[in-house]
Amino acid sequence: MRVDISLLPALAATFMLVFARVGAMVMLLPGFGESNIPVRIKLGIALLLTLIILPLHRAAYQIDLTSMSSLGVLMVHEIVIGIVLGATARVTLSALAVAGSVIAQQLGLGVILAEGSPPEYVARVRRTLGPDAHITVFVWSNLDPEDAHCGLEALRSTVDEALRKPYLAAQLGTLQESDPDLDVISRLTVAGDAQACQAAIAKLAAAGADSVVLQPIHGDEEEQIERFSRHVLRHVAANTAQSTH
Repeated sequence: MRVDISLLPALAATFMLVFARVGAMVMLLPGFGESNIPVRIKLGIALLLTLIILPLHRAAYQIDLTSMSSLGVLMVHEIVIGIVLGATARVTLSALAVAGSVIAQQLGLGVILAEGSPPEYVARVRRTLGPDAHITVFVWSNLDPEDAHCGLEALRSTVDEALRKPYLAAQLGTLQESDPDLDVISRLTVAGDAQACQAAIAKLAAAGADSVVLQPIHGDEEEQIERFSRHVLRHVAANTAQSTH
């Protein structure tokens, strides 16, 4: 029995060229090329891919084994192609990640905080999410233009019930299970007269809220909306416009 090994040098050279391209590409590919992936695993993946690709593209390589310079040029050529392929994939994925972040900011994606969120909790959420996230705060509201005390007092039962709910413990903090006095009510609501409501909205905005959604829960809702529009929202919008100039 005669074994022809004359093809082994050409096969070995072809294998090294394919491995050079695939290895350079794997080292830069997103996922495979990360620094936390051991080098042995990267080499194993490159070797496996080379064994798969080699039979399919062996005929594409015309190798002159009599010239080491031409073989060296081919090796450099394959490494450059592998680097370009891997770098292109990494840059493309990075561009998609940046685009997703920009789109998220443009759409105003963020979080919604439920009723019962005092300014201290809003500030803590802002520190956690950073300056780019959009924070919307829902808040109980009641406006009595003539009497701040009555405006707050009307929400005492609502606040008292919230202070007893265990699932609000995180956002209520030290306020949980406290007595619903007027100070606690003013910290958890936008209520009172026009000046008190404007001050409450300003505190939430200063704490990091981008949007404040008022929830009138006492009396006639349409009447409350009309009151807030006339006595509060116009002044808040005017103050916001002045602060931006």
